[in-house]
Amino acid sequence: MMKEMGFGDKWRTWIEGCISSATLAVLVNGSPTDFFHIEKGLRQGDPLSPLLFNIVGSALSCMLNILAFEQVPCGFNLGNGLVINHIQFTDDTLIFCENDVAQLDRIYEVVEAFLWASGLKVNFDKSQLFGCNIPSERLVEKANSLEVCNGRKRISWVAWEQVCKSQQLGGLCLGFLGWKNRSLLLKWAWRYGKEKDALWRKIVCSKYKLDERFLIMHLVVDGFSGCSVIMQDILKNLLEDATMAKSFRDALFCRLGSGSVIPFWLDPWVEAIPLSQMFPRLFALAREKNALVHELGAFIGSKWCWSVEF
Repeated sequence: MMKEMGFGDKWRTWIEGCISSATLAVLVNGSPTDFFHIEKGLRQGDPLSPLLFNIVGSALSCMLNILAFEQVPCGFNLGNGLVINHIQFTDDTLIFCENDVAQLDRIYEVVEAFLWASGLKVNFDKSQLFGCNIPSERLVEKANSLEVCNGRKRISWVAWEQVCKSQQLGGLCLGFLGWKNRSLLLKWAWRYGKEKDALWRKIVCSKYKLDERFLIMHLVVDGFSGCSVIMQDILKNLLEDATMAKSFRDALFCRLGSGSVIPFWLDPWVEAIPLSQMFPRLFALAREKNALVHELGAFIGSKWCWSVEF
């Protein structure tokens, strides 16, 4: 696998030596045994472990990506050529597909092939199959056939008053979560403008037909119609008249670089409010209302000259 990824012979020899020369000792009744050599593997906490884990995990990711662009794709087609069927986070992998048994079986075959090639095993006790708008009977039947757990489990609820108590009284000492929740919802609006190349942002732009060039979320989303529950909560919290949301909106400001991603009229890059709001009559007369900053000017010699047409 490392050879296919372009690692040199010397590097692969070093890694093979690290894996095959490790020694371990086992604690028996609190006392360590003598050290012995293991056939393959690393010690717990070895700094090489995350690197090798990511290399192996990327192989599974590549195999699933191939499925996403087959003649019959396995995954969610979000439009604009964006098809996804998995998300990886450390040692957890979320794999998803349409409500199609053939897609699910195809994905399962790819996972089985990866396990056979890598020598890894799946912990089926920690693997779950979830369904969205799928009858529970069908979900349970398919989960049993795949030898995984059914994701629909009963939640054991605890009184909120008990959760908010201090740890000495048996609670989690969470305090008032209302303000924390609003802060985290506002952070999504901040990340929308900051993480321009993130996968989640591309999914949001594709789903709600948003122009990826615009950085300020509340200036590009037109109402709540068709939005998911989570997206509605983010927008409602962002657009409300509360002090926290208003202070957040007033503090948003685009730092101008080359001007290739900031709309001239629609984003706040000169002052804290967009030029379209500062000069509404000029904005109404402008021919290119969605033009970027770098499209409305150029250097002539060493001087920047604007060319805004009305």
